[in-house]
Amino acid sequence: MNGLLHEHLLGPEIIVDDGDSTTASVGGTKAASPGGRNLAWQFDMHGQWHRVYTTREAVLREVQGAASSSGNGTSFPSVQMRDIRQLDSAYSISDRPTILVRRQAILMNIDPIRAVIMRHRCIVFPGLQSDVSKLLEATFLAHLVESPDTPFEFTALEAVLSTITTWHATQVAQGQLEANVVLNTLDSADRPRDEFERLRVVQRRFDELKTRVQGIHSLLATFLDNDDDLHHLYLTKLHNDPMLYDDWRRFDADEATSLVEVYAQRTFTTLSAIVLQLTKANNTESSLHLKWTSKRNQLLLVDVPLKLLFVGMWIASFWTAAAAMNVESPWSNLDDGGLFFWCVFGGLALVGCGVFVAAVVYLRQRGIRVTFSAPMEVPSVAPTLASMLPTPGSGDVDVDSGRPALYFDATGTFSTQVVSRSEIFTRIQRAAADVPDVNDAPASDHPVDIPPVHMRDIRMLETALAVSNEPAVSVRQQAILINCDPIRAVIFRDSCLVLGPVAAVDSALVQRIQKSFHDRLCDATDAAVGFEFTALETILAAKCQLLADDLYKLGGIGRQQLEWMAADETNMSVLDNLRMVKNAMSDLELQVNAFRRMLMDILDSDEELHMLHLTKLHRDPALALDLFAFDTEEAESLLETYLQTNYSTGAAVELMLYNIQNTESIVLMKLDAKRNYLIVVDLLLTLATTAIAIPNFIVNAFAMNLVSGVKQLDGMFWTLIAVAAACPVVMYVAALRHLRKTGVNVTMPAK
Repeated sequence: MNGLLHEHLLGPEIIVDDGDSTTASVGGTKAASPGGRNLAWQFDMHGQWHRVYTTREAVLREVQGAASSSGNGTSFPSVQMRDIRQLDSAYSISDRPTILVRRQAILMNIDPIRAVIMRHRCIVFPGLQSDVSKLLEATFLAHLVESPDTPFEFTALEAVLSTITTWHATQVAQGQLEANVVLNTLDSADRPRDEFERLRVVQRRFDELKTRVQGIHSLLATFLDNDDDLHHLYLTKLHNDPMLYDDWRRFDADEATSLVEVYAQRTFTTLSAIVLQLTKANNTESSLHLKWTSKRNQLLLVDVPLKLLFVGMWIASFWTAAAAMNVESPWSNLDDGGLFFWCVFGGLALVGCGVFVAAVVYLRQRGIRVTFSAPMEVPSVAPTLASMLPTPGSGDVDVDSGRPALYFDATGTFSTQVVSRSEIFTRIQRAAADVPDVNDAPASDHPVDIPPVHMRDIRMLETALAVSNEPAVSVRQQAILINCDPIRAVIFRDSCLVLGPVAAVDSALVQRIQKSFHDRLCDATDAAVGFEFTALETILAAKCQLLADDLYKLGGIGRQQLEWMAADETNMSVLDNLRMVKNAMSDLELQVNAFRRMLMDILDSDEELHMLHLTKLHRDPALALDLFAFDTEEAESLLETYLQTNYSTGAAVELMLYNIQNTESIVLMKLDAKRNYLIVVDLLLTLATTAIAIPNFIVNAFAMNLVSGVKQLDGMFWTLIAVAAACPVVMYVAALRHLRKTGVNVTMPAK
């Protein structure tokens, strides 16, 4: 009974569905059939894919069948049902990404793809969104066409990782567009309403993306440290020679390492883009905090003079009401043709205005300038920043039919060429094939195979196909591939190709590179220095100079805006400019730090430091079998020089950001102190208004058209005036003393 139920639920067969596939998962939902079968994707090594109804039991048996054909007698773990269940979202304990390497199988659970990779087939579990499935199909086909000789497991692994990284990068790019719209709208809106909710949704989306991308990057970084799993990724090699299971150190895992490193780097760049966007959101929030604090102070500065005027008129109205009391006064029967009335009216008006003027002068002496005029408008720096810091990779045409490139020969002379990805790939292969084979040289105790170029390395040099613009140096057989936006280059032992938008002949950067090539080749008196180091130094120097130039331009604009903000913290246009400068500085800081990481990664890799010597390895091919037989002082000193230059630029960028933050903090404290002072003034005016309201109440009470019984009493008029005049003074003094006893200081010290 239990066996029949188990067989019914798991379904042992795989049924190919050649019909309509519109019932497949859309939006992450599963397409299931009766009997527990699910509609999954299946890719084979011939580039064909189709939808199949399968079950976990069927996948397990297929993997076990592939493992059984590879021989026995190894302790390497085989796939178990619990491993298959982890690929099912209904059974997965968490969404933590995982890559499990088992005997003749690679199990990947990285959102949004769950797949089982074998040496001849790849099964992708249901639950894919429509855009992910289309991207996966196109990526599989492209990689199979570009690298038909690559083992299928690496093609499938790269297709899955490429789809995952591209999908996340696309999500980040779409989120950046929405975030920029929200931040710009929030910054320009006088009364934001829906923008706050939109900002909360955008921040939550980026936080979720950050968590997921961090998990993927951590997974790939950990996987790179596991030599056991890296070697067991070679399903085809291990199938052809099962003895390698017990002695996998006999071959190098460089192909697997380079593949995983590429996508670890891409995920890190996507993560950097997320962090940068969150930093820009924080910059906008701090800028808005300053703007709104300044606007509150401006509103208080408008409120204070109005209250001053109100107090003055309130005092004058007291005397007008006093003359209307139903009490005998010395002037009640005075008939001088209205002269006394107009004198009193004019005098009271002057009293009201005089109170206002005296209060304004008093506040100015204490550093509070009461004015209704708007601050001077400062020109926006947005056009300047847009012209100074163009979008990385702008103008780059990424087509395989051909793209402009600069070709530098060993003498430093350059010419313009049109090259394609396949042509670059062929040139590198031709340069590597030119090195003679050495089979009888003694091998090293620690063999290091110099990896051949792969089409993925060429794709990293193209903006449209590269997920990110993270700087990278990839050393391959007789080639060094450099991606430092806007410079992308391929260095050979006797020539150099410079790709990208800098390939315009009239570009100032091209002229700088050309001059640098010529100067360094003329100064290179040591014949042992290879051309590759001259080209490498030229490109590193050009990139460092670009970063330094951007810093110089941004620093000048930033210092000017800081001076204006320190002089007038109420100027909204300066605060807007400073926000844009901070965002540009954050972009520059990201570039500087990425360039520094690139240099440090090379310096930390002894293998790559030795592989940089293209000329030496070409002259003495036997060194390729024992890379550590020669010293790398030349390469280390070159990289350390520009690492130090980069540190200086990075320190200047950090100092500028610290200056902006410190100035913002000081200005915010000034605004807070000024607001507190204005609140004290407002409190005193409110207290004075309340105090004056009491005598006004008294005199207005005796002005009512009712019989009070005291109208004819002698001296009643002066008695009421004295009481009404004494009440506000007594109340004001008593209120101040009470506030001081409670710890509230309401004094207005001089500036």
